[in-house]
Amino acid sequence: MTRQEFHDYRTRVMARNPDWTRFNYCQAWISDGCFGVKLVKSYATIVGVIKDDTLWWDRKYSRTTSKQITQIANRYNLNTAQVEDK
Repeated sequence: MTRQEFHDYRTRVMARNPDWTRFNYCQAWISDGCFGVKLVKSYATIVGVIKDDTLWWDRKYSRTTSKQITQIANRYNLNTAQVEDK
């Protein structure tokens, strides 16, 4: 997934005002699915897009956010990959 696709998915899903489900008891949230993707939010920042069986992340995040991304990927059996700069 390219960085542009990541941001396009984020914009399209957020325009739908998705419902969010809290992950564990931390400040990580997963949106309901639309357009075949789900978003991952840490506090108020969109940090990931789940598409197919991969959790795509945009950039380096804090230790806490990186840990949340890893935990979500492990819980739902997802691959992780950083978006490409194309």
